[in-house]
Amino acid sequence: MFNKMKSIFGKNSKRLKSVLASVLLSVGCTGTSLANPKSVNSSTEKQTEKNRDLVNTYDVMQIVNMVNNNKKEVGETLVLIITSIFGYKKVESVVSDYMVRRALDKIQDVKGVSDEVLNIADNIIKKYLKIGKRKKIVNNAKKDKQEVFNKANRKGLNFDKTESESYKKFILSAKLVDKTKERALSKLQLSADEWFTKLGGTKKDIDIDKYKEPDLSKISEKVKESIEKDVPRSSIWENDTNYNQKIALIDEILKKFEIEEFQGYTQGYNFFASVVVRKFTEGDKQMQKWEQFSKEKKAKIYYVFKTIVQTVVNYSIGKNGINYGNQCQTLNSLYDRMLLSFCKRNNVNEVNKDLFLGSGCEGVVWPIMVLDYLKPESQIFLWDSIISEIKDEKFDPNVALEKIFDVWFARALQVQEEYISSGLYKHPGGILGLHAFMKNDSI
Repeated sequence: MFNKMKSIFGKNSKRLKSVLASVLLSVGCTGTSLANPKSVNSSTEKQTEKNRDLVNTYDVMQIVNMVNNNKKEVGETLVLIITSIFGYKKVESVVSDYMVRRALDKIQDVKGVSDEVLNIADNIIKKYLKIGKRKKIVNNAKKDKQEVFNKANRKGLNFDKTESESYKKFILSAKLVDKTKERALSKLQLSADEWFTKLGGTKKDIDIDKYKEPDLSKISEKVKESIEKDVPRSSIWENDTNYNQKIALIDEILKKFEIEEFQGYTQGYNFFASVVVRKFTEGDKQMQKWEQFSKEKKAKIYYVFKTIVQTVVNYSIGKNGINYGNQCQTLNSLYDRMLLSFCKRNNVNEVNKDLFLGSGCEGVVWPIMVLDYLKPESQIFLWDSIISEIKDEKFDPNVALEKIFDVWFARALQVQEEYISSGLYKHPGGILGLHAFMKNDSI
């Protein structure tokens, strides 16, 4: 619309402003400055000449207030046209955020979750996380393992005689059940190498001669300490196979990323790294203790981690991550856009606004993005779902964000009533309390 308006009027700004003033009058504007086209011309030209990019929000929003209440939507559209044509770039994003919030205000405010909305939420969880299918495979494996044990018991196996042929057959049968389970689970998702290729990885990205361990002399002590504090908090548990190698690898790729990409380390990158490391090391159970991952594997893991961070995080939050200067505006804006997108795309016309639009929205955005309310295996399945939809190696960050937030909103709708009735609703209350409740009941 903006480009069309520009092409119609060209550089004849005086004529354009007069026409816009007439349009505003025709939809019910009041106020002497807009009633006089000359006044619009002179005031706008002076403002544009002096400080084109620094027009404050109040100046623009006055146009909205001048429009009759029953025609506010028309006024809001004209605000966007005016700000775009006159070059008020810094106001456009603020007005856009304002309109997103206005659209969210029109969603029906309800305290409970209808069966229809709950079905939508359940279907999102089922589709993206495949929890039902995974549970069935795991439960079948438990039954099969129990049957292996019962069969050995019926034959009178002495479980203390670990060197006997009968005991070895029993262990072999149990391991076969585990392998069958792992094969069935792997069929539900892409392989690690498919993650790499779908994200645009090529042979040159795994050139082992180019993959170098980070030169730690190039990293500041402050960042180094931050990374080393965060690494043990990643979703890698001490009883995991090859725990030490995985932790060392997360530490290595975080430092390598900081040194080579100059992004400014943000707490939480370790969670992105741990998802990728888990995905690429699921089949490494046969590694000998202290054996290191190959350089080829490290190169693939680093490429996937770097691509996810640079595509999704840079797109949504910015290359320099989160800081006190941008936290509230950037994160609140992202949350509002994702909630509106979720409601529109999934036909959810009702939410509990006290819960979903209360204070503290910015404090929950980063935990949502690093998926800290999901179990590690569910984190992998969600990223698998995101990556599986990439076509022609074109990774769309907006699609990725929509899926990440879709699962969070869906899960929040699933547990909303349980959370409110739990007594935790008022303390800490609101959206942060809801997230903490989900985290304690992770799926």
